[in-house]
Amino acid sequence: MSRKITRLGLAAAASASALLCGTTAAAASYVFTTIDAPGATAGTFTYGINNAGAVTGSYFDANGAHSYVYAAGVFTPVNNPAASPGTTHAFGINNAGVVSGYFADSKGAHGFVDTAGSFAAFDAPSGVNATFGYYLNDVGAVTGTYENGGPHGFVDVGGVFTTLSAPSATDQTITEGVNNAGTVAGWYVKSGTPHGFVEAGGVYTTVDHPLGNQGTAVYGINDVGDLAGLYATGGTLHGFVDRAGVFSPLDDPLAVNGATIAYGINSKGVVSGIYYDADLIRHGFIATPVPEPTAWAMMLIGLFGLGSLFRHIRSGPKRHPAH
Repeated sequence: MSRKITRLGLAAAASASALLCGTTAAAASYVFTTIDAPGATAGTFTYGINNAGAVTGSYFDANGAHSYVYAAGVFTPVNNPAASPGTTHAFGINNAGVVSGYFADSKGAHGFVDTAGSFAAFDAPSGVNATFGYYLNDVGAVTGTYENGGPHGFVDVGGVFTTLSAPSATDQTITEGVNNAGTVAGWYVKSGTPHGFVEAGGVYTTVDHPLGNQGTAVYGINDVGDLAGLYATGGTLHGFVDRAGVFSPLDDPLAVNGATIAYGINSKGVVSGIYYDADLIRHGFIATPVPEPTAWAMMLIGLFGLGSLFRHIRSGPKRHPAH
C-alpha cells in the first residue's frame, strides 16, 4: 500500500555542495508509504531499514507474531523453525540482507541472526531465560537486551558480549541501533523518565529532544551519525530525526495526534517506523526525504555556477602543448 503525501516540516536548507557530493542532506519533507503486511489483523511494525530500502518487522494476527522482510513491493516471511508458533520477531536488516531479532521456545527467549534462511540462535551469558536480539550492522555486531534482575543492554560481536550501562541510568539501559563504526544508539531510564543516548568507545552522550518533557528514546543510527527516535509530550509520542543535534519532526500524516515512532534510518536518510490510527492500530511506514525548494534552488545555483566556470575555462587562453 503506497500513498504519495509530502509533509512540510521544519525547513532545513541543504547546501549545493552537499547535494553534489551525495551526502545526507537535512530535509523537512517526506513522502510516506504505509506498510501493512498481508494477513495482519492486529497491526504491523516496521523496524530496521538498509541502504537498499529493504525493511523488516513483525505483524500480528490471532495466532501471534509473524515476521517479514519487505523489499521492492514484496513481503517475504521470516519464520524461525525453532520458535514456538507466533513468537518470531525480526528487527534489524543489514546491507547484505542479514536479519536479526528474537524468538521464544519452551526455555525462554533467544536472539537470532538469519542469513539467507539459515538461523543461528544466541544467548547472552548473563541472561536468565531471556535474550532479545534487536539490530545489527554489516561487520558482525548485534545489539539487544538480556534479563537478569531487569533488562540490560548488550552488544554481541562474534560471540563476545559487552554489557552497556549508561552512567546516568537509575534503572534500565536498552541498546538499539548500531552503525558500521560500532556506535550504538539506545535509551536509558533515570528517575522514571527515558533519555536517548549514543555510545562510542565507552563514551555516552545523552540525547534529549527539546520538546520531550516526558521522555526521549533513540532507536536508529546510520553511518553518517543521523539518529531516529521518539519523544513524548502531552501524553503523545512523536517521531524525530536528529542530524548533528538539529531535530526535525517526523509524524506520519495519517497518525492520530501525531502518534508516530521512528525506528530505523539508513544512510540515505530514509526512515522506517510505525504510526497509530484512530483505533490505536499500528501501521508500518517508510518515509523518504524530499529536498526543500530552497535546497533545489541552491543546487541549481551551484550547477549554474559550475557551468559558468567550465565555460570560462574552455574559452580561456589557448596553451601551447609545451606550456
